[in-house]
Amino acid sequence: MSPVAPPTLVFDCTVKNITELTDRIILKQKTVYEQISSVETPTFESVIKPYGQLENEVYEERQRIAMLHHVSTDNKLREMSRVASKKLRAILIEHYANEKLFKAIESVYNNNQEMEKLDNEDRRYVETLVKWFIKSGQKLPEAKRIELVDLKKDIKLVTLRTESAKELGYKNYAEYMLADRMLKSTKEVMELIKQFKQTIKEAKERQEMQKMTKKNSAKNMFNMLMSKWMPGITDEMVAKYFPLDHVLEQVLQIFQNMFGLRIAKKEGVSTWHKDVQVYEVWEADRSAFVGHMYLDLFKRNHKFNNAGAMQLQAGYTNGDGRRIYPAAALLANFDNPSLSKPSLLTHSDIVVLFHELGHVFHILCSRVKWVSFSGMNVEHEFIETPALMMEHWAWEPHFENIVGIYGAEGIDNPQTGKEFREMVLGYGASRDAEEGVKQFLGREYNNEAFENLFAQTTQNNDWLKLTANEKL
Repeated sequence: MSPVAPPTLVFDCTVKNITELTDRIILKQKTVYEQISSVETPTFESVIKPYGQLENEVYEERQRIAMLHHVSTDNKLREMSRVASKKLRAILIEHYANEKLFKAIESVYNNNQEMEKLDNEDRRYVETLVKWFIKSGQKLPEAKRIELVDLKKDIKLVTLRTESAKELGYKNYAEYMLADRMLKSTKEVMELIKQFKQTIKEAKERQEMQKMTKKNSAKNMFNMLMSKWMPGITDEMVAKYFPLDHVLEQVLQIFQNMFGLRIAKKEGVSTWHKDVQVYEVWEADRSAFVGHMYLDLFKRNHKFNNAGAMQLQAGYTNGDGRRIYPAAALLANFDNPSLSKPSLLTHSDIVVLFHELGHVFHILCSRVKWVSFSGMNVEHEFIETPALMMEHWAWEPHFENIVGIYGAEGIDNPQTGKEFREMVLGYGASRDAEEGVKQFLGREYNNEAFENLFAQTTQNNDWLKLTANEKL
C-alpha cells in the first residue's frame, strides 16, 4: 500500500484562539516543568524525554502564532501575534532561570552511567540543555539570576546585552554569543577577519574589483557584468525571458533531481492567503513522505517586506517512534502577475529564489529526534551555508538554459546532492556542522573556495565557472 501524505497545517487563527492557544502553551509548559522539577531520581526517561517531547509538541503552535505577524492582512491578528510571541519569549526566559528544573537536568548530565546509555543525539541534547541553562545564568547567585532575567527581557539595548554577558562571566557580548558557535572565541574570529582582509586587499588591487566593491548586491554585480559584455541590455529586458511560473518549475526540478526527491503541487489547500502555493515533497520513489512546502511569493500590503524562509513545523520523531513531518514556508515579494503580463524575475530575483529554497530544503531534509536540532537550528554562522551554495546555480555560465524559456539542461549531480543531503542537511544540529562538512568534503574545510571566488572575479571576470556540481 502506498504511503499517504499527512494533513497540511491549519491556519484558521483568530484573535480569540491565538489568546487561548498562547495560554494553553504556557499552562502546558508550567505543568511539565513542575513535574520534572519534582522527580526524585532524575533519569533521561523521567526528565530529559518529557522536556524534549514538550518542546517538540509546542514548537508548531509557537511558529504558527509568530508566522501571522509576517503574513496576515488583518491588523488585529498581526498585533496579537506580536504580543503573544513576546509573552511566550518572556516565559521561556523565566523557565531557563528555574533552578529546580536545571538541577533535575544537570543531575542526568552528571550521571555517567545514565549518559553512557544514550545514543549520540540524545547525549548531545542533554549537553545542549545544560549549556543553555548555564548561559541563562544558572551558575549565578539567585539575586544575580533574577536580575539577568529582567535584563534578557529587554536585551535589544546594547548596554544591557553587554551587562548580561558580563554577569555570566564573559568578557563581552561577543564572547557570550561565540560560546556555542563554530568559531569559539573572538581571537579565532579576528584571525579569520585578518585572513579575509588580506584576500580583499589583494583583490582590490585589481581594477575590476574596485568597480565590483562599489555596490555588492547580486543585482549590481549582474548589471555591471551585463553593461560590459552587452551594452544597452538592462535587467528588465532580461527579465522577460524569465517568467516566474517557468523559472519556478525548472528550479524545483533542479532541487528535486539533486536531492533525490519528488515535488508535487497540492491544490485546494487552505492557507493564510489565497496566493500561497502548497507542495508535497516525497522521496523520489515515493517510498516515504518528506514534508510540506509553502510558497508565498507575491507582494501585498502588510506582508514581510523582504525574502525569507520560515520553519512552520519542525521534523522530528515523537515519543512512540512516529515521524512528525516538517513544513517550511518561503516568503518573497516578487511582482504580481496581471491578465496581460506574467510575473517576471530579474537575475537578482532568481538568486533570491535559489537562496531561500536552499533554506527551505535545509528545513525539509533534516531527520532528527529533537526540535532543537531540526532544520536551521544549527550554529549561527552555518545557517546561511546551504543557501549560499544553492545560489551558485544562478551564476552558472548557462543558467539561462537551466531556468529560462530556452529549455532545460540537466547539469545537476544527484550523487553529490544525495551526499550533501545526508551528511550536511540530514543531521541538523544533532552534531557539529563542521563534522558534516568534513565528511561531505572528505577533508578538512578551508577558505580556499572563498579566496578562489575573489580571484576569479577580479582576474578575468570568469567566476561564473564556479559550479554547484563541485564540492566547495
